[in-house]
Amino acid sequence: ETGQLERARSLMVAAIDRFPEESAWYVLLGRILVEQHRLDEARRSFEQAIALGEEGSEVHYYLGVLFERWSKDAQAVDHFAKAAEADPGRPQFVLAWAEALIADGQINEAYEVIASRMDHFEHHAGLRHLQGHCEMLRGNHQEAVSHCEAALLLAPNDRSMMHDLAHMTFGAGHWGDCLNRLEYIEQRWGT
Repeated sequence: ETGQLERARSLMVAAIDRFPEESAWYVLLGRILVEQHRLDEARRSFEQAIALGEEGSEVHYYLGVLFERWSKDAQAVDHFAKAAEADPGRPQFVLAWAEALIADGQINEAYEVIASRMDHFEHHAGLRHLQGHCEMLRGNHQEAVSHCEAALLLAPNDRSMMHDLAHMTFGAGHWGDCLNRLEYIEQRWGT
């Protein structure tokens, strides 16, 4: 948290030398290495944690992040799915999984992942927003608008969502609403 990543890495290496069978130390070391942009080393650390029996959500989430950075979307999907299944109470894992599915060209699957979890996260603006993007990509512009409007009710000060809503409204052919939204954006944020 204080930015002393090299010191933190050294401490984790020393902890691992002392307790080499502690899988959680490898996960933490991997996270530090990701922050240091030492991605290959981070992957080895996460894989070592799994080899030692670590199956928690964090190790899979961070492996998903690594594969996403390497544009290996199918592998990112796999790890984000494991993270979401290991800890179903964390909406950021569902978001990451759905975003990776979209990057992999699996739009319908991404929509289903989100829709299947909306009972648990009905008040999560990011998931509603991403649901709108899925609908837009599937060509269902009116549904996209509905989802994005619901997201904005949950996060009314989110400028990027308002921009997306204007775009989705345009795609739905509601020109007047689109112009009104653009005027609101300009008045509120000046752009």
